[in-house]
Amino acid sequence: MSNIIIATVPHTGTHSVIELFRNKEYNKVDLDELVDGTIKLDETKTNLIYGHMRPRNMEIIEYLSQYSTIIIPIRDPLLSLISAKARQRPYFTGEIKDGKQNLATNTKMFIKPLNGRKDKKKKIKGLVHLEGRTIIGDCGNRYDLKESEHIPTSNIGIRQQLFLWEIWAKQMVGLNSLHVPLDLGVSDVVYNGIKFKDIGVYRTQGNYPLKQAYYNKDLLAISQELMDSLEALMKMEPILRPPLEKLGYKNLLWWSS
Repeated sequence: MSNIIIATVPHTGTHSVIELFRNKEYNKVDLDELVDGTIKLDETKTNLIYGHMRPRNMEIIEYLSQYSTIIIPIRDPLLSLISAKARQRPYFTGEIKDGKQNLATNTKMFIKPLNGRKDKKKKIKGLVHLEGRTIIGDCGNRYDLKESEHIPTSNIGIRQQLFLWEIWAKQMVGLNSLHVPLDLGVSDVVYNGIKFKDIGVYRTQGNYPLKQAYYNKDLLAISQELMDSLEALMKMEPILRPPLEKLGYKNLLWWSS
């Protein structure tokens, strides 16, 4: 049995990287389902294991890294926040005001399946309340908001995303991993015969005002949209900047001089 593991921060190219392996006869395994025990690895095939690097998933990610390289797509964290904002999923509307969680009440959340077809949508639960903790649905997966409450932004979805960036910087960098900075040009990166330069084929979000503001280096326009989420990212510079610089990132818009 062999494994290919894709562990990501949301909005860094998870599905685009998975799509690179689309023509291979791999056994696709959702990391959250593997942790939950609702799915098992196939010992007769190569398992393509994919998912986000949530705290609940880290133990199995660290275990698998002993035997297989972890593929980690990377983008400028600010660009990943912009992508998250642009997609406007319902759980991104939750805010924290006066110390209280004011969550989105729309529980009819939908996601587009991996194959990209728009005629089939999967209905999932939006919010779950359990033992005094509020867990918010993300494509059927679980978040515990307590884990990220130290990150100062009122946008719950982005707060969780920044928390996973923090996990990447503190835990993932030291693992047996292949980091693929998608927005720096990756023509020389090859894994199991897969060329990551082909990733552009699957990026279909196109252009929009907030992304254009990023490429125009208009931090003021970005701050007006992201507000305290941008401030929270900027406060994480001491944690995120060193590993990003090692990957080749320079003079990012949200860095100090």
